[in-house]
Amino acid sequence: MSQHSFQTLAGSCLLSFSSVLLATPVNVNLATSYEIAESLHVEQRLAERISIHCQYITCRKPRDLLDITGINKIMLKQIEKDLIFTIMDRGTGYSDDC
Repeated sequence: MSQHSFQTLAGSCLLSFSSVLLATPVNVNLATSYEIAESLHVEQRLAERISIHCQYITCRKPRDLLDITGINKIMLKQIEKDLIFTIMDRGTGYSDDC
Protein backbone atom coordinates (compact mmCIF):
# COMPACT_ATOMS: atom_id res chain seq x y z
CA MET A 1 0.00 0.00 0.00
CA SER A 2 1.43 3.36 -0.97
CA GLN A 3 1.93 6.19 1.51
CA HIS A 4 -0.79 8.25 -0.22
CA SER A 5 -3.30 5.37 -0.13
CA PHE A 6 -2.59 4.79 3.55
CA GLN A 7 -3.02 8.50 4.35
CA THR A 8 -6.29 8.62 2.42
CA LEU A 9 -7.58 5.53 4.19
CA ALA A 10 -6.48 6.84 7.59
CA GLY A 11 -8.11 10.21 6.88
CA SER A 12 -11.37 8.55 5.84
CA CYS A 13 -11.42 6.43 8.99
CA LEU A 14 -10.67 9.44 11.16
CA LEU A 15 -13.43 11.47 9.49
CA SER A 16 -15.93 8.64 10.01
CA PHE A 17 -14.83 8.14 13.59
CA SER A 18 -14.94 11.86 14.43
CA SER A 19 -18.43 12.29 12.98
CA VAL A 20 -19.70 9.51 15.23
CA LEU A 21 -18.09 11.15 18.26
CA LEU A 22 -19.46 14.60 17.46
CA ALA A 23 -23.11 13.56 17.05
CA THR A 24 -25.44 15.34 19.46
CA PRO A 25 -28.78 14.18 20.86
CA VAL A 26 -31.83 15.30 18.89
CA ASN A 27 -35.57 14.90 19.39
CA VAL A 28 -36.71 13.53 16.05
CA ASN A 29 -40.34 14.39 16.86
CA LEU A 30 -39.61 18.11 17.35
CA ALA A 31 -36.48 18.92 15.34
CA THR A 32 -36.39 20.26 11.81
CA SER A 33 -34.75 18.18 9.11
CA TYR A 34 -31.76 20.55 9.22
CA GLU A 35 -31.33 19.98 12.96
CA ILE A 36 -31.61 16.21 12.48
CA ALA A 37 -29.01 16.23 9.67
CA GLU A 38 -26.60 18.34 11.70
CA SER A 39 -27.07 16.45 14.96
CA LEU A 40 -26.90 12.91 13.59
CA HIS A 41 -24.46 13.64 10.74
CA VAL A 42 -26.76 12.18 8.11
CA GLU A 43 -27.54 13.42 4.61
CA GLN A 44 -30.23 16.09 4.33
CA ARG A 45 -32.51 13.82 2.26
CA LEU A 46 -32.47 11.16 4.98
CA ALA A 47 -33.05 13.78 7.67
CA GLU A 48 -36.09 15.01 5.72
CA ARG A 49 -37.50 11.48 5.58
CA ILE A 50 -36.97 11.11 9.34
CA SER A 51 -38.64 14.44 10.03
CA ILE A 52 -41.66 13.70 7.82
CA HIS A 53 -42.05 10.18 9.21
CA CYS A 54 -42.01 11.43 12.81
CA GLN A 55 -44.52 14.18 11.98
CA TYR A 56 -47.07 11.65 10.76
CA ILE A 57 -46.51 9.10 13.48
CA THR A 58 -45.06 10.06 16.82
CA CYS A 59 -41.87 8.04 17.04
CA ARG A 60 -41.52 6.49 20.48
CA LYS A 61 -38.52 4.17 20.10
CA PRO A 62 -35.56 3.73 17.74
CA ARG A 63 -37.20 0.79 15.92
CA ASP A 64 -39.91 3.19 14.69
CA LEU A 65 -37.30 4.58 12.28
CA LEU A 66 -36.71 1.24 10.55
CA ASP A 67 -39.69 1.94 8.25
CA ILE A 68 -37.74 4.84 6.70
CA THR A 69 -35.91 4.20 3.43
CA GLY A 70 -32.20 4.58 4.10
CA ILE A 71 -32.26 3.39 7.71
CA ASN A 72 -31.30 -0.19 8.41
CA LYS A 73 -30.35 -1.95 11.64
CA ILE A 74 -26.68 -1.04 11.26
CA MET A 75 -27.36 2.67 10.83
CA LEU A 76 -29.94 2.61 13.60
CA LYS A 77 -27.38 1.13 15.99
CA GLN A 78 -24.97 3.96 15.12
CA ILE A 79 -27.46 6.76 15.77
CA GLU A 80 -29.78 5.34 18.44
CA LYS A 81 -27.79 6.74 21.38
CA ASP A 82 -28.44 10.24 20.02
CA LEU A 83 -32.18 9.81 19.41
CA ILE A 84 -34.65 11.49 21.74
CA PHE A 85 -38.36 10.77 21.56
CA THR A 86 -39.98 12.32 24.63
CA ILE A 87 -41.70 15.63 24.11
CA MET A 88 -40.18 17.11 27.28
CA ASP A 89 -36.58 16.46 26.21
CA ARG A 90 -35.51 18.58 23.26
CA GLY A 91 -31.79 17.78 23.20
CA THR A 92 -29.01 20.24 22.48
CA GLY A 93 -29.14 23.08 20.02
CA TYR A 94 -32.58 24.33 20.97
CA SER A 95 -33.30 27.74 22.39
CA ASP A 96 -36.39 29.03 24.13
CA ASP A 97 -35.42 32.61 23.23
CA CYS A 98 -37.92 34.48 21.07
